[in-house]
Amino acid sequence: MDVTDVEGPKRAIKELQSRYGITKLDIAISNAAILTSQAMARIEDIDPQAFEDHWRVNVKGNLLFFQACRPLLRAGSKFVFISSGAGVLDRVPDRQNVCYGITKIGATYLARYAHFEHPELIIFPLWPGWVRTDMGKLTAKHLGLDDGTVTVSVDESAAGLQNVINNATRETHSGYVWNYDGTPGKW
Repeated sequence: MDVTDVEGPKRAIKELQSRYGITKLDIAISNAAILTSQAMARIEDIDPQAFEDHWRVNVKGNLLFFQACRPLLRAGSKFVFISSGAGVLDRVPDRQNVCYGITKIGATYLARYAHFEHPELIIFPLWPGWVRTDMGKLTAKHLGLDDGTVTVSVDESAAGLQNVINNATRETHSGYVWNYDGTPGKW
């Protein structure tokens, strides 16, 4: 599914409905994200097109996916925006990833706003950790660190995400940022 295509998420949901008879979603996870080396350029060196590309995927893609899923979300359904610690304002001096960080702040804001707009749903941003993926390794390389700095395995992250999502309630999780390990995150 191309989350940057306004019709992409809608087509994907319609296919689920027609092919599999899906009439509701208990859990939907929006994991739209890109991080390119251009995202880690100094502000004066950022290519405006790279900034736009990150915005289209990391913010607009999450918005379009939520909009496409919304008709199938019922009271008590969970919608999770996969976000990132890179989008935390008090970490800005630690990182040099303007495009990615700004867009992850946008996705986190979108999750928080959706929480208030939809009191019948459980909506929250969730951080997967610094995961040993191509994206995680690219960040380590850019920061001048070795791959060993990327501490979370894909399996550990996935198990943690599943645990947080399964245990999430409106009262305990919705509207708040969470880490894959079950600890609260920061704004």
